Amino acid sequence: MAEVIAFPRSATAPVTESDSGSPEGTNDAQPPQHEQPGVQPESSEPVPLWPGQVIDLQQARAMAGLPFVSEGAPSGVEESASEEDGSHGSDGAVDDSAFATARQIALRSLAARARSEAELRQKLADRGVERWAIDEVIAGLQDKHLIDDAQLAHDLAQGLSESKKMGPVGIKQALVKRRIPRGIIDQVVGGLDEVSDDTLEELARSRMRVLRGLDRQVQVRRLVGFLARRGYQGPEVYRVVGMVVDEPEGGPDIEPDSGSTRGVRFSPSPDSASAWVTPLGRR
Repeated sequence: MAEVIAFPRSATAPVTESDSGSPEGTNDAQPPQHEQPGVQPESSEPVPLWPGQVIDLQQARAMAGLPFVSEGAPSGVEESASEEDGSHGSDGAVDDSAFATARQIALRSLAARARSEAELRQKLADRGVERWAIDEVIAGLQDKHLIDDAQLAHDLAQGLSESKKMGPVGIKQALVKRRIPRGIIDQVVGGLDEVSDDTLEELARSRMRVLRGLDRQVQVRRLVGFLARRGYQGPEVYRVVGMVVDEPEGGPDIEPDSGSTRGVRFSPSPDSASAWVTPLGRR
């Protein structure tokens, strides 16, 4: 049941000005007098059973401009959210819980793999975390260097360059997919070592093994496309492709190892009884 407050209502009487300037007949000057048992009221009008106006506590506090209190509040009375205390929610405990949940989601995501700031923000937003909680969690993780876009870009670029032999264009595209800022990408890619011809030749020859027997133009087109997908572009690509395509089957001529007669034809000495020493495996 809602708690009520009774505001006494004065009897209907003409209001006149007193010497003090306040209206007579109002309840501001004197409190209402309670009737004594056995004493008849002076007025002949019937007295109502409840001479006051009945309103509930919530309405009364709103009329008085008072905030609602959480402790001891009657059942059914809601607490008012304070907008002047700088909190992001209606209760500090709720804010702490939301922040703890957001931080737990972020740490689990980072434990799975390193993420950029933009990736982690999107992850938290997809889980329904509020913007203020995302900002605070990200700031805390950056202070502890658990999120570092520059370091992440450097590590990714080194790995793609060394293990996958990827070129600058391919590395840049990979970093863009990880939502790393453009400024960091340009700085990291610009600091990579220049691509050597040996790397291009190694990649081209490895691909050429499956292109033997095809038309030369087809070989050139497919080799150029293969290197482009690896992130290599420019005139050096066409130069290396042309050289590899024109090489004899098996690769460039290589000096044989000392002591090996494989694939080498010898001229007989004048005292030799044999005319030729045929290559191993070609008899």
